[in-house]
Amino acid sequence: MYPITTVVRIIYKEGLYNECLQWMQETASTASEFEGFMGKEIFSSTETERQLINIFTFRDSRCIQVWENSEERILQIKKGENFIEEIKSKTQMTGIEFMFPIARTPKRLKMLTITICVVFILLNSLVPFISQLLTLLHFPILLKSFLGVVMMVSLMTFLILPFLSKILGQWLVS
Repeated sequence: MYPITTVVRIIYKEGLYNECLQWMQETASTASEFEGFMGKEIFSSTETERQLINIFTFRDSRCIQVWENSEERILQIKKGENFIEEIKSKTQMTGIEFMFPIARTPKRLKMLTITICVVFILLNSLVPFISQLLTLLHFPILLKSFLGVVMMVSLMTFLILPFLSKILGQWLVS
């Protein structure tokens, strides 16, 4: 089973940004109490005014179904009606699809190719550099390895793959 990431894009009612953001955070807090909850992110869209993006990740499809069908979620949706003008879209993805933020779903083989290239480059450049630096500081080998992985995955998630998806967006979906 793969983690399931749900991305919900909403248009909030004029003048209710703070209230809608607070409602989304409350919803995420409620969801975090459910089995299999792995994390959440809330973003303001840079593309469209008055759009917020709520991203939830659950361990597997069974866990997300429990949340989706829960009375707590239904109650939160009813509360949200006070702040939401429109739900633009709701998508659920598995794997690393959410790291490629383009309009259409990218081809998996192309995502795999880009990911392998990025991991290869980072493993042969960034990780040895970090390892040498941390060796000078006398860090234990497991801690050096862990910090290398954290830095590599963080760079991939927040900088490299989103940047590459913008540059290679047309190729990824063709």
